Parts: sequence; structure tokens; C-alpha cells
Amino acid sequence: MPKLKEKKQPFEAVARLIKGYGLTGYALADVMYCSEYTARERLRHPERLTLEELGFICKNGHIPADEIREAIKFS
Repeated sequence: MPKLKEKKQPFEAVARLIKGYGLTGYALADVMYCSEYTARERLRHPERLTLEELGFICKNGHIPADEIREAIKFS
């Protein structure tokens, strides 16, 4: 049986970028000023990130806004 290509998750590049900067779970919760549960859910479903949360990630997580824009653009 032929192997089928896996579908890419929407905004997968954004989650990969955030995780690449070492922001997972507890660290992301501190950056976004939210609970750890909310931060983990945002990583699981990055399409639910709000502009305010993306602003916190840029400002407090030290991820350049240009990199986040590029990741969103190609998602």
C-alpha cells in the first residue's frame, strides 16, 4: 500500500518557531502572563494565538516580530 503524505497542521511553523526559542509550557506561560494550561493549549493550536499574546511573545520572549510574520505567512 502506498504511503500517503501527512497533512501539515495550520500554523505549524509558528509553534515550531516558539518551541525553537525554548518557550514550552511553563516558560511560555510566564512570557504570556497566563496559566500553564493555556500556554500548552496555544502551542497545540497556534492558530488561536491572539495579537496580544503574539505581542507578549515578541516583547518578553525575545522572538523578532519579523520571524513570527514569516512563519504565519508560510503556514
